[in-house]
Amino acid sequence: MSDQSVVISDRMFFVIEEDLTAHTETLVMLEAERNDLPPEERSDIDRQIAEVKERIEHISRELSHKTDAIAAVLRRMAKEQEFLHEERDRLKAKQQACERAEAQLREYVLRVMRENDVTKLKTPTNTLFIRVYPHSSAVPVNAFPAV
Repeated sequence: MSDQSVVISDRMFFVIEEDLTAHTETLVMLEAERNDLPPEERSDIDRQIAEVKERIEHISRELSHKTDAIAAVLRRMAKEQEFLHEERDRLKAKQQACERAEAQLREYVLRVMRENDVTKLKTPTNTLFIRVYPHSSAVPVNAFPAV
């Protein structure tokens, strides 16, 4: 079997990190315990150390893949936010252009209707008319009671 295997993990990032920390601590304890044993009694603990080291390598690969996946998600989210900001700006500019065009068309229709003394245009489906607002009269400030 090749050393390059695909690592697929459903485990959460913090679980992988905790697992790596626990195995690393186990390795340190086993190595300290190994140093206290005479050479002829080390075969069992050497096997355990080898298994823990192999597991640490596996967990490290898993953590590496998980870290790359997290970085990819973060990059995608940042790009999506950038796109949304740009889209918001584009839509705001489009809205403002539409508002300007509407105001210009209203002013144009009003000007043409006034120049031709027309106050109402009626079709079977629409009616355009000039709404006249009564002028307001100014009231002096001192006309209101003091509070």
